[in-house]
Amino acid sequence: MRKLMLAATAFIAFLATPALAADLPVKAPPPAPVAAINWTGIYIGGHAGWSWSDSHWLTNHVAGVGPCLTSGFITPCDPVNASASGFAGGGQIGGRWQTGAWVFGVEGTWTGYDLSTQTGSFAQIAGGVPVTLVYDTKIRDTYTATAQAGYAWNRALFYVKGGYAGGRLDLNSQTLPLPGAFAPVRVTANGWTAGVGAEYSFTPNLSVGVEYNRIHLTAGDVATCTNGVASVFSCGAPGALPLRYTEIRTDIDQVLVRLNYRFNWLSGPVVAKY
Repeated sequence: MRKLMLAATAFIAFLATPALAADLPVKAPPPAPVAAINWTGIYIGGHAGWSWSDSHWLTNHVAGVGPCLTSGFITPCDPVNASASGFAGGGQIGGRWQTGAWVFGVEGTWTGYDLSTQTGSFAQIAGGVPVTLVYDTKIRDTYTATAQAGYAWNRALFYVKGGYAGGRLDLNSQTLPLPGAFAPVRVTANGWTAGVGAEYSFTPNLSVGVEYNRIHLTAGDVATCTNGVASVFSCGAPGALPLRYTEIRTDIDQVLVRLNYRFNWLSGPVVAKY
């Protein structure tokens, strides 16, 4: 009888084991690995946004007034102050290298602008005819070569940048209402740029970001002459005096949205993170 009871007890315990196991908490499976973003590599992309500019230059195109008359129209004395805002868009190419959470890189950009403005000067009397001077200022494009330093956190990258900037400016003075009295020039300006940005990599190769930049450009003196009207500034006129634009400088602020495609030629395999 005693042996029978022990056998029955063991059989009942055996049957109850699956039920007890079913009541025990089950450990959740580990989360799927998340691929770490490696910012090392060559990238190419485009950008678009909005820009603001302040341009300043002097011209001696103020015949018959003050020091410009007494100095033979040689001393620039009529200030031109032009502000504009408009669309900006272009492209960029660069390379980055990541060590730990720190990311360093170099980048080149080209940006075209819709930044043009027209400002009027005072009226004067030329041969008994009222004349108004009108100045046109246009920023055609800028190009930059910069160095970057940033910090990566998960899929985000925060960085600062700075370096060389250059650009092309169109300047023109018109004498109205005289038809065809204009003196257009195109100058190349040089300077610096500095900026700050943030970028998010939503795939191992594609990233989107936003960036703010400040660009400062200056250019030297430019000598030209007036076309289409007979005056002391006319091209080829006997005894013609040069028309000069000088002290040319431009400041540009811009906010850009950027899209980059990164080639993982230098980054090696992507490591899984949990």
